[in-house]
Amino acid sequence: MNTINTMNTENLGLKNILLCYSFYKSKHNLPNVLLKNIGLFLQEKLYKCDDCPGITFTKEQFKTEKSFLDFKKKCPDLCQPLPSKLPKYKLTKCSYCKNLLCYKHATRALHWGKHYRNNKSLMCDSCCWNENS
Repeated sequence: MNTINTMNTENLGLKNILLCYSFYKSKHNLPNVLLKNIGLFLQEKLYKCDDCPGITFTKEQFKTEKSFLDFKKKCPDLCQPLPSKLPKYKLTKCSYCKNLLCYKHATRALHWGKHYRNNKSLMCDSCCWNENS
């Protein structure tokens, strides 16, 4: 009889990597510090950029390939793979609303902060929309 594991698949994959590494370490005499660092990484909470799209579209969701290509031409960001989650120290905060931003969106936010406020501040997409409306 098969049992269903109710664990999150992402955590399950990371735990499998850790188990494989510990098996490999026992066979090849690798340092314990590396194993400890992997354990700390697995316990770290990951966050996503607030300006990155939360959904993505694939060919399978469209009736014809032509309709998918038309959509991809109009909205290329929504047809890319979902961005990966990052540790909090790799994300920066918007200067006005504290949204978390990845490197790509932080660079853009710096540009808009200089444009709208004439200083070196980060202004995310939602703050720019509030500035314009």
